[in-house]
Amino acid sequence: MKQIQNFRFNDLVLYCKGWYESSGNTEESFFNDLERAIKMDDSHYYYNHRKMHKSEVIHFLLNALDLVYEHLDNDEKRNGRWYYSHSSFYEEVQRRMHLYDCSQEYAIALLVHGILQGLTKDEIKLNKPVYKKGSWRLGSYWDDNPQKSRSMTYKYMNKRASMMFDKK
Repeated sequence: MKQIQNFRFNDLVLYCKGWYESSGNTEESFFNDLERAIKMDDSHYYYNHRKMHKSEVIHFLLNALDLVYEHLDNDEKRNGRWYYSHSSFYEEVQRRMHLYDCSQEYAIALLVHGILQGLTKDEIKLNKPVYKKGSWRLGSYWDDNPQKSRSMTYKYMNKRASMMFDKK
């Protein structure tokens, strides 16, 4: 796979990888977080003044997945990890619907989230998140105590990001 550079959905991938704090563990909060991550990038059009429908969030998730698929070679397309064919993608969505007893939209969102989360640094070069007043906070993935993540300073969060992203 050719490494993806300057990915249009950089903040969405960062959210999937735990770089931004989750607002909760319900289906609604999951879609709200995905919408927020999608809207962090202004290179695509959406109505910023209103809440997206789940179908719109799914649309952007599938667009992000299509952009990842453009970087796959023929051998990787046959690798089951990517769910590249329509039938394997559909089968995995159906499996997750039964496994989690959830809607089709939620199963699709979970599947795309998992694929984006699984991208390695050899497959995608992510741009470093910048934490400042009013921006999304560092995810609690980095600390055992979620309350502690609320008290982190922006300087500390940017230092943590620099430790990971500025390595050579």
